[in-house]
Amino acid sequence: MSESWQWTTDKFAADPWRPCYHIAAATGLINDPNGFSFHQGRFQLFYQWNPFGCEHKNKHWGHFSSQDLVHWQSHAAALAPTDWFDKDGCYSGTAVSNGENLELYYTGNVRNGEQRLSYQCKALLQPDGKVEKLGPLTIEGLDNYTGHVRDPKFFHWGEQSWIVLGVQTLELQGGISLLQQQDQGWCERHYVTKDINFGHPQQAYMWECPDLLQLDDQWLLLACPQGIHSDSAEYNSTNLSGYFTVDMHGGPAELSISNDFQLLDYGFEFYAPQTLQHQGETVLIGWLGLPDEAEHPTVAHNWTQMLGLPRSLSWQDGYLLQQPIAAIRELISGQQQHSYGAGKHSLSGISRSCLLEMELTSCGAFQLLLPCGDASLSISASQGQWVIERGQLGCANSDKKRVYQSRSASPTKLQLFIDSSSFELFVNDGEAVLSGRLFPQQAWGQAQLILDDGQVALTLSQLRNSWIEE
Repeated sequence: MSESWQWTTDKFAADPWRPCYHIAAATGLINDPNGFSFHQGRFQLFYQWNPFGCEHKNKHWGHFSSQDLVHWQSHAAALAPTDWFDKDGCYSGTAVSNGENLELYYTGNVRNGEQRLSYQCKALLQPDGKVEKLGPLTIEGLDNYTGHVRDPKFFHWGEQSWIVLGVQTLELQGGISLLQQQDQGWCERHYVTKDINFGHPQQAYMWECPDLLQLDDQWLLLACPQGIHSDSAEYNSTNLSGYFTVDMHGGPAELSISNDFQLLDYGFEFYAPQTLQHQGETVLIGWLGLPDEAEHPTVAHNWTQMLGLPRSLSWQDGYLLQQPIAAIRELISGQQQHSYGAGKHSLSGISRSCLLEMELTSCGAFQLLLPCGDASLSISASQGQWVIERGQLGCANSDKKRVYQSRSASPTKLQLFIDSSSFELFVNDGEAVLSGRLFPQQAWGQAQLILDDGQVALTLSQLRNSWIEE
């Protein structure tokens, strides 16, 4: 396997669904982002990767780095399942720079027949790019869990080093375990779980990809609870991705979480987010996919799945805001600007790589129709309710409608990023995000904008390809 690769115009031309400005692997399956960090002057991003096929197995850690979170350089795979403690997969985790080396913390997955074992492991990415595996961590206090213990995320509390883990109890209940670093290893200091209310209180059977972070004075716990059922059009996946507010006044050993679980994305496919805090900015990146989802048509081209746009996070007036990172605007290569009043209006120029932005004034309701045969997209808002509907995804049992109830009675702003096989809708300056995949078989047709009243200032920008650098 080549240590590096470059997307070329020939490869893009051969596959119209390859993303222009999102992260995807040249071949195989990509899912959870891992080890999102800043080290030796560059952003480092690892990801779950099966380089040999489009199935969830053979999990490696692929590796990209970037100077701006927009243009990414590929590197050799950082971790491969080659040792007794990770022979069935190098699962998700975190990375921490110690100045000279980048410390990688990950879960080694081991299966012996029906028995499943999990080891929390450490490795070092050295300045020459080579990785030294140091093996499993010494941990006390994890006897009350099944083999589903994974996804270590490293964080600091004062001068102390901590890890938060996703776990499953022997009663098959999901939650998080908090480990504190000791002189001779790590020790569990706290376990936390909480009912999640989607129609009625429910216990998840597993919490994956936990992440503890502080925005201003507010701590948040990000997690992906599995097994929660809802018949709501707002969200009906059993694989959730969201956050709790957290009381950390007593420190991690006395951490308590709120009863209010909020989704990070109200769209169709979003999972396993991870955050990085650097120079006063908190950036989140997630997987535009879900566990156990149906096979995508890109498998015919020997690749599947991708990551979402990096998002800048902020906490304002008790709410989380998520906005696309400012640097993504560096890809803008041309723009059209229009103003519209009430009525039905046609809009041309929707391409495989573009950004559509709308500033709405005194607008009670609108609908944006993006025709593309069986893969059409519709976005509408009325009385504070946003509805996004997509056409045929190209795989079985895929949801086609999502609903988000806004805090604002009237829509004020829309940012819609379209890539070759994805879309991400940012609502009202990042109040909510709705993401999804779509696999159009043809070019986008002429869009239609329907306004009941009010005014709209619309900007349509074309985005350049975000080529992978060598």
